[in-house]
Amino acid sequence: MPSPTSQPSPWPAFLTIGLLLTTINIAAILSAALAWCIAGQFRWIVALTGAFGNITPGLLFTTLLFVWLHKRKALFFISLGLLFVVQTITTITCTEFMLQRGAPIAPIDVLNGLDAGFLNSQLGVLTSSHVGPYLALSIAVFALSLSLLHRQWIPIPRQGILIVLAVLGTFILLSLGIHRTDRGKHALRPYDRLLGALVTTNHLNIIVGLEPALKKQNVTDSSALPALAMIGLPIQHCPDGLHVAEPITQSSKNTLVYNRLYELGIHLGGRGRPLSLLFIMLESVGAEDIACLDAGAPHGLTPYLDDLIQRTPHVLVGKRFHQGGQRTAGAMSSLLCGVGTGPFGIAPLRDLPGLKLRCWPDLVAEAGGDLRFFYADNLRFDRYDETLLEHGFRYLHTPRTQGRARGAWGLSDQELFADVLADLAQTSAGITPQATRIRGVLTLSTHGPFDIPQDMPADLRDRSRDLVHKSTQDSVKRAHWTTVAYLDHALSRFIPAFMQAEEKSGRTAVVMMVGDHTSGVGTTTNPLQRSRIAPIWVFPSDTDVARVTSAQRELDAHGWSQNDLPRMLVAFLDGFGALRSLAPSQRWHTLGGQAMSPTFAIIPPWSDTHLWTIDTLARSRMLDASDEIIVEEIAESPGSFTDLETSTKAMDKALPALSWMLQHPDRLHPCANAPAPASSAVTPH
Repeated sequence: MPSPTSQPSPWPAFLTIGLLLTTINIAAILSAALAWCIAGQFRWIVALTGAFGNITPGLLFTTLLFVWLHKRKALFFISLGLLFVVQTITTITCTEFMLQRGAPIAPIDVLNGLDAGFLNSQLGVLTSSHVGPYLALSIAVFALSLSLLHRQWIPIPRQGILIVLAVLGTFILLSLGIHRTDRGKHALRPYDRLLGALVTTNHLNIIVGLEPALKKQNVTDSSALPALAMIGLPIQHCPDGLHVAEPITQSSKNTLVYNRLYELGIHLGGRGRPLSLLFIMLESVGAEDIACLDAGAPHGLTPYLDDLIQRTPHVLVGKRFHQGGQRTAGAMSSLLCGVGTGPFGIAPLRDLPGLKLRCWPDLVAEAGGDLRFFYADNLRFDRYDETLLEHGFRYLHTPRTQGRARGAWGLSDQELFADVLADLAQTSAGITPQATRIRGVLTLSTHGPFDIPQDMPADLRDRSRDLVHKSTQDSVKRAHWTTVAYLDHALSRFIPAFMQAEEKSGRTAVVMMVGDHTSGVGTTTNPLQRSRIAPIWVFPSDTDVARVTSAQRELDAHGWSQNDLPRMLVAFLDGFGALRSLAPSQRWHTLGGQAMSPTFAIIPPWSDTHLWTIDTLARSRMLDASDEIIVEEIAESPGSFTDLETSTKAMDKALPALSWMLQHPDRLHPCANAPAPASSAVTPH
């Protein structure tokens, strides 16, 4: 009897199964990839294989599930569905996280910023106009692929398993090979940095976290000294070595600006009324977005801010300021402590919780002031809540969102401002009625993806759309400028209402507002315009105009950094008397700075540097006194311990300063005894 003929294996069917499993994984990243590429935010290659679109993790999980469950079809299909849900939500969340933070997510961020509270507050993005349609498409691709897989499925012998695994393995290798190698540059790099390629983010953060790594660096006083000077930190040469601290009265090498602000403080503080200072961080608003400061912005886009700057005599404007932080976390470090985005793109207050700096809010809090902060969303993001509480803020506002107008994220700015005004009658526990009041506000309606806030008046919306369409063909910039017009409108009602309410209650009201950073989407080709911000001080209408004019003259004479604003605030606060109750032993700080810092200096060959700035696209630039670029670099996270030691970038030479401060928290205060004479001071080698 002839032996039975063996049936040929249907290898095309197994090949198709492998391709369908791959397509299911691609479907899980489509929502984020399509949404942000079509919105013009990212290149296709970045979105499909980059920081938030890498399909490697999903393919690996799918491979494991297939090996384990290929004989249990129903359970395998259910597992694919659950994996799709988790991967889709994670992908979209990581995309939004990257847009807000300016850097890809790393596991350390799960501990520091991306927690359940943040996720819960952002679930609305799944149905928003900039994600919802693509989420629907993603679900449709997944459902179709799963249906075809169900029809194609047959019992799979060992040979078939090998074919499916070969297909999945091929795409895993491709996804490992194509990943981000530098900002704006992408290339095939087969299989190197396996861990980094898997998540395409900050490799060193994944392994150990930055702070533990910096604590292990070998840093001496002599190697720390030039690095501390690069950040403009105050330095004392004490008998036991270097200390970082400075008396309030020695807070500036630019004594003219310091004195003008100090004198303004004395002038306003002499009225015998307590101070109410409102500082507003304007999300993604640069000087290029204010028409009277940049000809590229549409005339009439910001009528309120234009009027303040051009025709209001009691307003002080910084026209030559550059941002100190790449994104909001860096700006928070800059505006509170004068230490913005540092080496390797580190935002010190966010990334280094063990860094115990003494900043201007700490001084106000110790002087008995009442510090309160308002944000339209969840302050747990990027450790904002911990940062603010660590530096003296007593109250962090949790907004009520139900039934209220929203912007692209959280409450609209008008709703947030209404909460601030409603809070003016409140005082934190233990605070006297005559205490200095500090209220901080971080706006949000001008944050990408620049959705029109729900409470933007229709006539304002139509007028601003008409203006921006005449000014640029860039659809993203059009959307951003429309939200800037809304913010200007909201400020035009909020600031006068705040000033009037506080004056009526017997307080001297002062407003300081500044962009946290530029939008990163602009029409200018001038690289310095992309980092230029404009702090605006609004004083009471009866302020001595001559004093404001004198201060304005000094501000116009120099270029400044966002990192200089804390020292300027200290000058004004001290002159006003807001720090009067500090004991002599408390009258010191650890503020960084640049043009205002007596110690700021960059090591050779960049020693002609007057300012060090970084734009929203992570381009670090060192400028001379004429604002000419000395060196331009891309800020990148370290991929290994070796990177911390061997980077040749100018900005990364400041890293020993952060390591030294983490290793010597006991020296972040003035000398216990008299400072050592100059002859015995530690000098850089």
